[in-house]
Amino acid sequence: MIYFIVNNDFHIEHIQYYIKYMEQVKFTIIRIPYSLKNDCTQLSMNIFTFETPFRKSMGIIKKFITVHLLKIKIKQSFSFTKGDKVILLTEYDPLNQYIVYLAKKSNATTFLLQEGISTYYTNIKINNKKLNNIDKLKLFILRYIYGFKYLNWIKLSNNIFPQMDDRYIDNIFLYFNIKLDRKIKTTILTQPYLKLPTLDASIALFLNQPLYESYLTDSVYIRIINIEISILLKNYKKVIFKFHPRDHATIKKKLKTTFMDTHLIFMEDSIDLEETIHIHNPLNVYSFFSDALMRLELQGCKVHYLFHKYDSLKSNDLLKNIHSYLKNRIYPPISNKKYLLREIYEIK
Repeated sequence: MIYFIVNNDFHIEHIQYYIKYMEQVKFTIIRIPYSLKNDCTQLSMNIFTFETPFRKSMGIIKKFITVHLLKIKIKQSFSFTKGDKVILLTEYDPLNQYIVYLAKKSNATTFLLQEGISTYYTNIKINNKKLNNIDKLKLFILRYIYGFKYLNWIKLSNNIFPQMDDRYIDNIFLYFNIKLDRKIKTTILTQPYLKLPTLDASIALFLNQPLYESYLTDSVYIRIINIEISILLKNYKKVIFKFHPRDHATIKKKLKTTFMDTHLIFMEDSIDLEETIHIHNPLNVYSFFSDALMRLELQGCKVHYLFHKYDSLKSNDLLKNIHSYLKNRIYPPISNKKYLLREIYEIK
């Protein structure tokens, strides 16, 4: 059995490119929702959903009880065997790691399938910082109070990224050949994306990111968005602005008001990226450093990274890693469906 652990709708879009060529392969979807609205019923009849407590604010005792009960429920839900393959696209949530831990204990094979640019910039680690005492205390609680003893943290700028002990992941699947700072085997996949057929050079798509959550103040973010969208409106016949699933309602309202009298088209996060591309067929896609840029580039779009235009962003250690990825990546082979995921289902 092949198991996919998914956390958001982008993960679903990602694995759909593989699953559609795997009619003879049994697989299970494990949902741990973040920005995940897709119920996955069109992908598989074998679906498990576990609501993570790590997105909620609660006291340490309540969270301890919640985590303990969830771990029992997860352990009772799966009987992994040596022939099973477990695939996750991010190590971010401790429940993702717990499932991989259980699988590895049962001699299943475990894989980290790159989800996008974030897989590269969090694993290059050329600019990682030391944890401060508060970080160490929080990590201690995760490891020894909640029982995620295999969980590690890396720190880039002021951002914390959970990672699993390398011993629990057998292989990292990448599209781009670039050296990672992990003691895990890496395999370069034949990327599964086919070229988009009818892209229009007069149309631009802007993929928003909630940079005001971690990187910029609200006012600086709004000012930068105004600059970038104004440039696009001058240069393209049609401009589509796609909100991010985490965008705040107040920010959405502000942007819609600002560009009310322009030809900017707003796409809500309820419409997924694939459908947005299908509706509008933009050749040019802009974002600061959205994960989706990598996939759209492989599909034939001209992608434009904007983070390097602003000192407040390009000086960030995390974004320096993105620059290293863009500078050093080697492009993957052209898609050929007969090779999709052969590295997974041919492993004995």
